[in-house]
Amino acid sequence: MQVGLKIWRYDSATGERALKEYELDAPEEATLLDCLDIVKDRRDGSLAYRKSCRMMICGACGMRMDGAAVLACKVRMHDIANAGHVPVISAMGNLPIVKDLVVDMEPFWQKFKAMKPWLQPGYDQPPVDEEHVISQERMNVIHKESLCINCGCCVSEC
Repeated sequence: MQVGLKIWRYDSATGERALKEYELDAPEEATLLDCLDIVKDRRDGSLAYRKSCRMMICGACGMRMDGAAVLACKVRMHDIANAGHVPVISAMGNLPIVKDLVVDMEPFWQKFKAMKPWLQPGYDQPPVDEEHVISQERMNVIHKESLCINCGCCVSEC
């Protein structure tokens, strides 16, 4: 399938930003991350972005597509390409851009640590010498937050 991408490129050494357009041939099942790999491998080896697991587990490939934070490995390009839409890809917001689609995650990690999103002593005291079991009722309170993969997309959006 034919895929078009507009990618915001950024050079931190010069501070210059440029919107570059790429046309590529990609497999029908391609994700945005697959398409970025094709651009890097076949069109422009200088394109910078993060990736790791390719399975929506690690959060490394967080970026923006048409102004909304996404995981590049999660976005399937088939319907987008077939609609003739050429999405604009950019680095996540609210974080300093290092190069192209790579951001400095340190501000995210500072916010993460300040929030302390983990169980702390005193949350639920276990009986002495027994296994520390958290009740389902207590678990329901933190379940949604426990699914966080630390991608930083929430910081990008706020």
